Amino acid sequence: MSHGSDEKLFFVWRRAFRSRARVVVRAEVVEAFGISKTAASTLLNAAVGSSGGLLQRDGNKVIAPAWAKPPHWADEADLMDALDHGRISFAQTGLRYVELPVNLSTWSSSLPAGPGALTTIVQACTRKRPTYIRYVGLKTGDVARFRRVFPIALERMGDQWRLVAHDLEVDGFPLRTFVLSRITEASADVEKLPKAFIPSSPVDFKQAVVVDWDLRLNQDQKQALRSELGIDSKGVAHLNSRDVHEFLVRFGGRTVGADIVWPPMRKKPLAT
Repeated sequence: MSHGSDEKLFFVWRRAFRSRARVVVRAEVVEAFGISKTAASTLLNAAVGSSGGLLQRDGNKVIAPAWAKPPHWADEADLMDALDHGRISFAQTGLRYVELPVNLSTWSSSLPAGPGALTTIVQACTRKRPTYIRYVGLKTGDVARFRRVFPIALERMGDQWRLVAHDLEVDGFPLRTFVLSRITEASADVEKLPKAFIPSSPVDFKQAVVVDWDLRLNQDQKQALRSELGIDSKGVAHLNSRDVHEFLVRFGGRTVGADIVWPPMRKKPLAT
């Protein structure tokens, strides 16, 4: 079965288990994907036939009995993953906006400011080549300038996309992260790589961070934060190593360097 067919099949499961009546009707499959009634009926039959008795056919509808538990591709973790990644359409969740209103609020852009910059960076990654990026950091007095880097990965940290790359202008070619949206230009580099250069693996390693709770937190609050932040019963968070600093700045009271302009705005916005 093709990926598109799989998604249609998953829709039947998700709609059946998530709708108010635990029912999906043929007309809803037609609505979600714009397919014919015949194709929708075939899909309903396929869902029931592969359900091992969890789904039942009744005319032009499929029912998930009250006793049936949803499989992992239609459970609450699957729904949360879809919402987290912006997959909120009826076809993707099995729920219409009027049933489950979902609003996505964003105030930042991940795309590099310069047109074509992302394409150049992606090509450098796929071709295993260095590139020049015009980048501005947030150190006091920092100005946009071209830097020669060797990209190894794109990485999402929270709501921010970053480029992980070796800095080829510094001894030892350290790995650094560059916020994609702060890259204003990128251009191909045709020069040879340094002879001593060996690229790192793009896979980040896990680092254990022992949590020291604020004494003002009660047990219910700690438990809620354990669930939110993935902290285990021993009070340890297992993070990607490149995320540790940002994690501790946000949740652990770590301060940024004195030479970093942060936060970038006044604490009290000016009235307009």
